[in-house]
Amino acid sequence: MNDNVGVGFYKQNGLAFQEEGPHIIENIRRILTTRRGERIGNLAFGSDVSRYLFMPEMSIDDLISEIVNSIRRNEPRVEVEECSLTKFTDTDTVDIDLKLRLVSDGSEIETTVTI
Repeated sequence: MNDNVGVGFYKQNGLAFQEEGPHIIENIRRILTTRRGERIGNLAFGSDVSRYLFMPEMSIDDLISEIVNSIRRNEPRVEVEECSLTKFTDTDTVDIDLKLRLVSDGSEIETTVTI
């Protein structure tokens, strides 16, 4: 079996195997959209991104630091190479654009998480 395979939990027919890249991207979305303290049994999982997003005194640099630190704390299979934010005022959402490097083989993956 391939060592770079994880288990996906959202298939209708039960559990399904996923390659490492898509599995990590799905996990990063979970990390950034789960509030820290929300997951019973793992209170450190998640981030405070959604709580800080619309705080007037929160700087962009502080928000990016929270994103990077949350990923570092919860997903050791990647290193964050780049992180940028785009705010859409008409929909009240923020796109978090990430460039990540896989620790296992050094390859890069990119993803966007909308909050």
